Amino acid sequence: MPPHLDWSRVIDADPEQLQESGDAEIINQMFLQWKKEEVTMAFELIDNAENEWKAKELKWEQELKIRLGDCLLWFYLFMRDEMRKLEAQLDRREKYIQQLKKETSKEKKINEEV
Repeated sequence: MPPHLDWSRVIDADPEQLQESGDAEIINQMFLQWKKEEVTMAFELIDNAENEWKAKELKWEQELKIRLGDCLLWFYLFMRDEMRKLEAQLDRREKYIQQLKKETSKEKKINEEV
């Protein structure tokens, strides 16, 4: 016994329609079905491409945030070190000024005595 075929699935047309309608109409239906499938696949391809692009864009944004965070951290550490250097320099100058004041006061006393 031959296998049972569902002709509507095989050629997208009912066998009874084959007898009732002309060959041109059947061929047109088949072409229309193929075009419909082609358009559907094209839309799926576009959707997939959009999803991939959005995923890449999100990944790039996250990498940028990480890199900006690293840059800000580096800038913060750099500025902290610069502030420490300036504070140390200021302390040295204040000590130097105090030392000069002591020396000038000693010289002033010596000059007054003389």
